[in-house]
Amino acid sequence: MIEDYTKTPSLCRRGVWVGRRVDFSETVLMSFEHGQDDLSVGWIVNGAAISPAGYYAPCQGAPTIRYRCPGDGRNLHTISLMSTPGSDQDCVDLQVVFTRPPQWNPLEYGPSKKVCLQGRIVEWPWFLLQQEQQCWERFRNVFEKYVVVPRPVPAPPGPVERWIASLRGDEAATVRAELDTVEQLDHARDGDFLAEIRADLAARFLRWANSEDGPGAVDRSPPRSDPGRDSS
Repeated sequence: MIEDYTKTPSLCRRGVWVGRRVDFSETVLMSFEHGQDDLSVGWIVNGAAISPAGYYAPCQGAPTIRYRCPGDGRNLHTISLMSTPGSDQDCVDLQVVFTRPPQWNPLEYGPSKKVCLQGRIVEWPWFLLQQEQQCWERFRNVFEKYVVVPRPVPAPPGPVERWIASLRGDEAATVRAELDTVEQLDHARDGDFLAEIRADLAARFLRWANSEDGPGAVDRSPPRSDPGRDSS
């Protein structure tokens, strides 16, 4: 696996990286626990009601993810999701629906959840990842020193680290240049210049924080990469 970061630069990755791609299939079993209530439970996947099936069928809108219901082979309140080996990360929106006796009507809605699966990761050399981590820590410290960040700052990887890791292309080059610049400015002499850069950095961070890829994405689906690996 070759990744040329001279063509697709990120904030803390430069040059050409050589790694090892690992393909796999990831499976998640979801269950709607409803105690002793006698409910008839079903599932909506990406807005489409699914029919019970003893085999894995492709999900509407996310063909690299397949579902089976009942997920445990017995109970309709369970659903199993499986990724296709070699696939990029994709996500599905799950919605529980159910009816109650004796009329079994009307249809009621239960909890919902976004689930993301992937079918490959890339293992990179440890020393490159160590350099990247040191770079993240440096820029995180600079950002938190010069730009207002909500307190208390969560333990790494917090939103600043995740924002830094997400930067690509011109956005990464611009943010890196601004962070390098604020370190060198004199607060007394360059106060107005510093204020403009701080405002721009804050605006860029807030745009990301309010996007669908912002901090809430971690809550919707937990990270699945191990140390020394990342998603391709």
